[in-house]
Amino acid sequence: MAHRAPSPSPSPATPRSRILQHSDSEPALNSPTDKNVAACLKRKFEGKDDYESRSLLAEIRMMFLSFTMEQDKKLDKIQESINEIRTQNAEIYKSIEFLSQEHDEFKNRLDKFEAERKEHLSYISTLENKIENLERKSINTCVEIRNISKLKQNETKNDLQDIISRLGSKLSLNIQPSDIKDIYRSYAKSETHKPIIVEFTSALMKENLISNFKKFNKINAGGRFSTTIINIAGPARPIYLSELLTRKSKRIFFLARDFAKTHEYSFCWTARGHIYLRKQEGAPQMRVDTEEDLAKLKTGSV
Repeated sequence: MAHRAPSPSPSPATPRSRILQHSDSEPALNSPTDKNVAACLKRKFEGKDDYESRSLLAEIRMMFLSFTMEQDKKLDKIQESINEIRTQNAEIYKSIEFLSQEHDEFKNRLDKFEAERKEHLSYISTLENKIENLERKSINTCVEIRNISKLKQNETKNDLQDIISRLGSKLSLNIQPSDIKDIYRSYAKSETHKPIIVEFTSALMKENLISNFKKFNKINAGGRFSTTIINIAGPARPIYLSELLTRKSKRIFFLARDFAKTHEYSFCWTARGHIYLRKQEGAPQMRVDTEEDLAKLKTGSV
């Protein structure tokens, strides 16, 4: 059995305090073995940190890649929508351009039609005025006598001629059968009170009859010319005598009389187929040919 050698006792040259001092401090890593151990521990910790860092970076890369892919998809959808909108806008632009061309074409056609319409209206107005003048000339020698009822059921032209002769004699006019070209009763709602139309052979006879009739009523303001004056049986009825007017002139004359009452015109009469107004005695006369003339008088633009 071997015997261990006894541990050498501290050398008297080495103080005890120094030995204690070395035991309390970190051991010195001066030997190769100690250095290798420290290096292994360092690599272990450093390797663990690198792995976690790489894992974190990889996870971040994956998240960023996923986010990028999602954004790319969204951008692709947005781009598709933009392309669709561009296509739609292009189609809308083409439609608008087409409609604009159609609008311009329609507008040109409407302008052409409007110009033609105005030209036609002007031509129609010219024709109407010519027809009106022809009608006035055709009835230039005619008078209309109203409010004389039929003397009998089967009234003849001779009966009517006799009435006109009596009427003329009371107005100091000798009206002969040869002075009358035609005589008849015109249309009216009342069968017994149809107006008598007398066409004379001359305009002079017509004008003399109307002039004398007006003078009689002016002189005899209290007793106007009536049926009793010409010996027609029955109650006295005032007789109205005027020159025969065309349909258009009758309407203008009706409106002119209403205008005269409303706007305090003292005189409204007809002469040679035309209608005249006068505000008061001595004032200038104004001829009224159309409804527009009355409208101008209302606004004072005449």
